[in-house]
Amino acid sequence: MSQKPAPLCTHCGNEIAYSGRGRRPKFCSQSCRQRAYEKRIGARQPIALDNADHAKLGQKRLDRLNDGLYELRCAAEDVELAAQEGADRSEIIELCHEVVAKARAVEKMT
Repeated sequence: MSQKPAPLCTHCGNEIAYSGRGRRPKFCSQSCRQRAYEKRIGARQPIALDNADHAKLGQKRLDRLNDGLYELRCAAEDVELAAQEGADRSEIIELCHEVVAKARAVEKMT
């Protein structure tokens, strides 16, 4: 039985570590996933806040919140894609747990 070659990152082309379980990853890192997303939409679209909100949150915290929301949306898209591709129930449940964990993490940022 021959092994399939290691998957390559769709953004940078580097090899991706793959355990052989679940769907093959498309990106080698969260950074590459983010850059590919930004390339697809043309530019990053941060949360719009007025000056008072911006001053309260601080730029670093606002950036972390934007990143957290992006990760949450990506996790939700992973569930959607897995369902469309006919993933088994256990994989979808695992992905749902990931969405809930990311949502809780984002909630703590506010």
